[in-house]
Amino acid sequence: MKRYIVIILLLISGSVVHAQMLGLKTNLLKDAACTPNIALDVALGGHISLSTELFGSYNIYGTKFKTFGVAPEVRYWYEGRCYKGFFLGIGAKAIHYDYTWKKERRRGDAGGVGVTFGYDFFFRDHFAIDVHAGLGAMAHWQSHYSEDNPRNLSYRERGLSIVPYQLGVSFIYIIK
Repeated sequence: MKRYIVIILLLISGSVVHAQMLGLKTNLLKDAACTPNIALDVALGGHISLSTELFGSYNIYGTKFKTFGVAPEVRYWYEGRCYKGFFLGIGAKAIHYDYTWKKERRRGDAGGVGVTFGYDFFFRDHFAIDVHAGLGAMAHWQSHYSEDNPRNLSYRERGLSIVPYQLGVSFIYIIK
């Protein structure tokens, strides 16, 4: 967990901000799926912004399910102004998970890169709605355990998949 916090601080501190816009946002689709999330979006110039999202969940819907992740993304805004109009984003994602499904516990990590395309609807001075979707490649490394004997490792697995990378409707509060 400390590793994720250090990565986020490095990403945010690596940008030079001169009275630029900051946006605080949450993905409403993840919230509906009981995965609380928050992101900080920093405008780096007229066309570029950097977003870093933290998300996680714990025992949702009464199941043994824990996850924590971080997702930095760089966005290019076609309209020349952040939080308004079409954008193209390139990002990375790192996730740690631990869940039990059908008497089998899976614990592991996943990471990948992806491309996101979306549109922001700018309202008034401080609010925007962000609609986006994307596709990416995610690799995973996980261990399988039997729920009957949680210390007994059944097998290890790893793989690479093309997945829907991002999907969201985000509410953004813009701090100037």
